[in-house]
Amino acid sequence: MKWRSLFLLAILVAVLTGCRGTPHQGAPGRFSFVAIGDTRHYSRIAQPQAYRDNIKQINRIRPRPEFVVNLGDLILGHADRDMTIWEWEEFDRVTAKLKPPLYLVAGNHDVWDEHSLALFIERYGPTYYSFDHRGSHFVILCSELPVEDGHIAGAQLEWLAADLQKHADAEHIFVFLHRPLWVSHRGMARSGWNEHVHPLLAKYGVDVVFASHDHEFKNYGVQDGVQYYVTGGGGAPLVAGAFYHFMLTTVDGAEVSSVVIDTKGNMLPHDVVTAQARTTPSEVRSTVSGAIRNGTLGGKHASVLVWDSHVVELAIPCEEPGLARPNSQ
Repeated sequence: MKWRSLFLLAILVAVLTGCRGTPHQGAPGRFSFVAIGDTRHYSRIAQPQAYRDNIKQINRIRPRPEFVVNLGDLILGHADRDMTIWEWEEFDRVTAKLKPPLYLVAGNHDVWDEHSLALFIERYGPTYYSFDHRGSHFVILCSELPVEDGHIAGAQLEWLAADLQKHADAEHIFVFLHRPLWVSHRGMARSGWNEHVHPLLAKYGVDVVFASHDHEFKNYGVQDGVQYYVTGGGGAPLVAGAFYHFMLTTVDGAEVSSVVIDTKGNMLPHDVVTAQARTTPSEVRSTVSGAIRNGTLGGKHASVLVWDSHVVELAIPCEEPGLARPNSQ
């Protein structure tokens, strides 16, 4: 009887405190979460070192982020079922070191046909879904459904409209998907995002959209009140001049703020690279790397960049070298 009572007590504690993978649904308050994307390797042998380094930095953040959203391209994929399963098992093994709960977005290296889609759903559940956390609403979309051919359309678009309407009174709304379907390059010009999806996001007051696919960081700015980011520096081979990173977003009442954190723990402002920037990615990287070498990144200021005719001073507060602080702007 004693052991039975202890067992029932353990179940009650688990229900009251929540388990890994189930963020707190209740009282609003200050919290942070991470968005990271394109964490795959260029081979099938192992997950990349940059992804492991990003995991270490995420685990060091205090207060700890309450969950992580991986924006897809988790494996190399495009292989037979046995090899794909092996890749997923390696992803799970490395990702098990991540301490906050994890939500997954399917990328084009994860889902590329009906068979890979079925395997993804078998292992990880639906490819599009939503959840609530501390008064905010989070929407996971899938840009890789074979029947939608790189669009958010059909049943998924209908579901999105109904989901946003149902949660229109949320304090904040965040949307996550793999491909940045709002851009005009890499075959996404005809995605229909700007005609059919963006108006819904603007109508229901979505705060931020996060995507990856492009192996870099880029702030696409605010359109009709919706902030757009690409954060694809999780571990896959980078485009020229890019750097490995993830994004940390803090919600504090009505305020939402984001920073970019690299694999060394250095914090960068959320506009460190913009779609309108006249500074090239390699020039940005050179400036940031120079600031790191000189020890000024993390001090009172890092450097001065001229972007789009504006002089921007990078203010990078950091109480402890290499340790990310979620309350930094």
